[in-house]
This record gives sequence, C-alpha cells and structure tokens, in this order.
Amino acid sequence: MGRLPCTPQLATDRRTDTRWAGTWADPQWLQVDLGSVRQLRHARLVWGSAYGKRWVRLELTERGSGYGYSLFHFGVHA
Repeated sequence: MGRLPCTPQLATDRRTDTRWAGTWADPQWLQVDLGSVRQLRHARLVWGSAYGKRWVRLELTERGSGYGYSLFHFGVHA
C-alpha cells in the first residue's frame, strides 16, 4: 500500500493511498509543524498493520502565559 519511500511528508498529504513508515527499529517519532500557533480540538491517527503499541506523548515547548502548564484533561480514545 502506498508509494516507497514512505517519507514523513506523506503522513500529512491528506491521501489515503500514501503513508509514513519508520525504520524497523524502536523508537520512532514523527513531528508535524503546524506553521503557526494553533488551538487543536482533535487529533486523529490512522494506523496500518504495522502500528505503535505505546505511542501517546505530549511535549510542551513554550508556555502561553507567565504561569506553568495547566491541563485539565488529556484524552486518548480507541
């Protein structure tokens, strides 16, 4: 399924016949640059047959205020 090589750009090309694939080793990661500060309301991952067993990570890189980070809910739903 999809073209080779499966480069990271293919993870966000909005096509269903392409994909990103990491090398055959752990760990792997994919970073998406949104281009500017944006409020996210939903994130969706569509896995192939080679999927991650443990994959949820939230990394905060810049505070939006003079206070520390404050998160009321971080939901992951299957």
